[in-house]
Amino acid sequence: MSARAVQRGFSVIELMVTLAIAALMITLAVPYFGKATTQANERRVKQQLVQDITWARGAAGAADQKSLDSSLASGTPTVTLTINADCTWTTKVSGTTNSAHTLATTPTAMSCAPAATAGVPTLPATFTFTPQGFLSSTASSGTLVLTGTTTSYRLQILYSGSVIETHATTGVDS
Repeated sequence: MSARAVQRGFSVIELMVTLAIAALMITLAVPYFGKATTQANERRVKQQLVQDITWARGAAGAADQKSLDSSLASGTPTVTLTINADCTWTTKVSGTTNSAHTLATTPTAMSCAPAATAGVPTLPATFTFTPQGFLSSTASSGTLVLTGTTTSYRLQILYSGSVIETHATTGVDS
């Protein structure tokens, strides 16, 4: 048996190398997690807008306004959705704001604008839905562009009240 005892565990150099590699991997991964979080938030805002437009379209056709909000009088509701340039929007049923289908807080680093060839008027734009779920004759259809730091979405709002995502571009702020 040799004078040296059998070594157990790791040497200090092995631990330092392992920690240096782990630190390098974390340093490289953190920006990707931040970008993924930003993309997820931008996608959530776009999906919420599409859902709220779809909800407003359906709410306009509700046979009885009390089915939407018991505090309101009965009758066919007038449903409007107003989209602002800071990507916030307000949904109103017969003049009363529906907070469940309203985005009042400005999403971080997002903006909304009509597409260059779109029929959407300057923002804020108000879309009024008929009882059949169509846009009223006073509302414009057209293409709305939601731009964030990582993704740009083009949403086409049709006279039928439907919304179609016509184009998404990633890497807006490369």
